[in-house]
Amino acid sequence: MWSLSLFSLRLQALLRAGPSSFSFKTRIKMAIATVIRLVTFPLWAFLWMVDEVFYSAYRKMNIDDTVWILSSPRTGCTNLAEAILTDDRDFVSPRLIEVIFPFICVNRVFDLIDYGLRRYDTTLDKLLSDAIYALNRMNMNTMNTTTMNMEAFQHHSMGLFQPTQLEILLSFWLGVSPPTQFTFPDPEYWRHVCLLDRLDDDTYHRVHALRAACLKKVLYRRGNGRRLVFKAHTTEDAPNLYHYFPHATFIIAARRPAEQIIPMLEYVNSFQTALSSTSAYTPHWVQARLEWLEHLWACELDFCKTYIPQEDRDRKLMMINYGKFNQDMEGVVYDMLDKVGVKRGREDPYVREKVHDFVKGQRGVVMGGMKKGEGESLETFGINENEINSKFREYIEFFEV
Repeated sequence: MWSLSLFSLRLQALLRAGPSSFSFKTRIKMAIATVIRLVTFPLWAFLWMVDEVFYSAYRKMNIDDTVWILSSPRTGCTNLAEAILTDDRDFVSPRLIEVIFPFICVNRVFDLIDYGLRRYDTTLDKLLSDAIYALNRMNMNTMNTTTMNMEAFQHHSMGLFQPTQLEILLSFWLGVSPPTQFTFPDPEYWRHVCLLDRLDDDTYHRVHALRAACLKKVLYRRGNGRRLVFKAHTTEDAPNLYHYFPHATFIIAARRPAEQIIPMLEYVNSFQTALSSTSAYTPHWVQARLEWLEHLWACELDFCKTYIPQEDRDRKLMMINYGKFNQDMEGVVYDMLDKVGVKRGREDPYVREKVHDFVKGQRGVVMGGMKKGEGESLETFGINENEINSKFREYIEFFEV
């Protein structure tokens, strides 16, 4: 659960007097959600203890060789994770339902329900995904509270049985990492919790303990000898991941910084408007997110260029250029699979068929971003493209973007 320091920050945001980035109605919704989390804590603690008593063997699972797909947002990293996971014989990733409910006992129940539904030619995944999609459509079409781009929604599906990313786990259970912006949209609070390398020691200890337990539980239930793949927009935490996961492989996706900003702002605005009825286009939010992005770019450069020892780079690190991935998707996918241990992928009929289907399914999709809205440009938000390119020239040259 949240640390006392984070609860204090939340209370300050909720009680802050004067003009705020969110309305009184939104503030009440945020307060109710916080109280609900406190009230339901005994239930979550009980479910965790059930796992510790009846499924304690999960703690013996080895997650040291996890494949981490790391990048700042809107770089196509979702596609990179999906590409590796096409080889479902060798790789497995946490599902959304497994990070919202990181309890083996609960997911066993979901497994039984899913098994029963299959007798009627449907699945729990399909029923829940259809319901979420329908609610999202209804919210857009009847309540007019969001401008969420449907292409982005479909590409970043909310299917509970589909692969997800680390930040969802951390924001849902610990109140840290970037997605807190959608349900607790206070810029000052977000500045304190969006970057893992700026958390206090107690909070970060909670982050790693929860992260490790969730990954081990996934391997315990569904591993079957497969290797974990997890996507995250927490590149600032790469050095800690390198330490905690000694046999991990790191795939870093990079894109020219100035090209990333507008798709990122459009994307977060669509979700933030939908979930909290607040705009991500206010000067305060734009500045906060720009500072966040700039920190991620600096951390990516430092991690890839200087942090990883030279002797580990060929074995543990792969950097993927956003443009190259879009131009030669099939070639990059096979290179990735080779990096993470799937040798002779092109010669394996099963892998070849999976990769072919993946590439075919991506044709015509806007990779790493939505279609730009009318009138939206860097100048709209007071951002100078030349200044961004000049400031991050070393990044551009190193990643060849």
